[in-house]
Amino acid sequence: MKRIGFYDREREMEEIRDILDSEPSLLTFVYGPINSGKTTLITHLIGQLPEEYVVFLHKPQREIHIEL
Repeated sequence: MKRIGFYDREREMEEIRDILDSEPSLLTFVYGPINSGKTTLITHLIGQLPEEYVVFLHKPQREIHIEL
């Protein structure tokens, strides 16, 4: 699978920064369709946050359930 570079997500990053700045004591969740770039967006944003932010990033492993 060819990887696409990170670009044109400034609007989403600004929206998340606004949430973090207005309610720093709340947990913030990011959700969306599979392969929409959620993890890449958050990882990129984490790298730009000031050091005083405490970040918890949980990426669960995919589970496959098979009924026999």
